[in-house]
Amino acid sequence: MAIQRSALAYLPEQKRDFIRAFQQPAAYPVGVQHPTQSARSVPVVATWRWDPAIRGQKAFIRTVGGTHTEYWAHVDFDRGYRDGFLSFLESEKGVTRASVPSTLHADHLLNKAFALRHGLGYVRMALVEGEFNMDYGRKIEKNLTQSQARDNSQYLFDYIVLMKALHIKPPTDPDDYRTRREDIASYLEAAGAEKRELALQGMDGIFKLWDVL
Repeated sequence: MAIQRSALAYLPEQKRDFIRAFQQPAAYPVGVQHPTQSARSVPVVATWRWDPAIRGQKAFIRTVGGTHTEYWAHVDFDRGYRDGFLSFLESEKGVTRASVPSTLHADHLLNKAFALRHGLGYVRMALVEGEFNMDYGRKIEKNLTQSQARDNSQYLFDYIVLMKALHIKPPTDPDDYRTRREDIASYLEAAGAEKRELALQGMDGIFKLWDVL
């Protein structure tokens, strides 16, 4: 078992994991049709196994590079996924259950409804502050689910997923985005995720592609 620590002590490590995933998206998807896809066609060695504590193949654990582990839940796993994820955090990351406040949600990085609509069976889990999780869910993720998109066998880290994962307050509308875009890009650069100018281009592109604001 990993050395025990609090959820708050784990969050910086999770943040580094997300930045790495964003920088190597082919190696770190956030949604797949089946677990086998998470272990092939990537520039790193990855394996997976079903969570033995969860019935019906509703969750699996992915291991990358022999050490980095992730927890994935099925999109129709409505009861028990939080308990399964917290058990994973305790056994794999050393995060004690008692240290996880109610304000930290066991969150699907990719919106479940979007994943379900586009044929993705499993989504990667994370700890996300409830305030940010609900803010993204109320508008951006709701609009994303209603948008037109072709079905894909997997979905990779993009700027919208990254912003939620890093607890960046979502833009409320196009004007708010235009006002805050440079500050967001500067934050992403300071966090080591992306150069400022590339972040500006990438965010503009993703919000143009997905009409979610």
